[in-house]
Amino acid sequence: SCVVCCGEAVGRGLVFFNLDERRVERSLATMDQVAMSLSISPSGYLITLGTAERLVKVVDFEEGTFQDFTGHSDAVASLAFSPSGALLVSSANTDIISWDVCV
Repeated sequence: SCVVCCGEAVGRGLVFFNLDERRVERSLATMDQVAMSLSISPSGYLITLGTAERLVKVVDFEEGTFQDFTGHSDAVASLAFSPSGALLVSSANTDIISWDVCV
């Protein structure tokens, strides 16, 4: 079992923690901002992060690469993929944005 962690305790990046072995499996520390929210695509290879700087970051788990998307007027508080993974919804204090996921 693996848990994906982000936020102030982790710092600027993502940590993949293996619960069975009780150790950090992988760390992606190439971000320049602390993530406030996180969602994993149904396929498991895309991870999205929301930041206080109003960004939605999409992380390719296999490659470890990031792509930023802007559009929010406030910190991105929550993220959710549709069951098919074709749609991502992000929300901030004052707005909700629907994104088409094209991979």
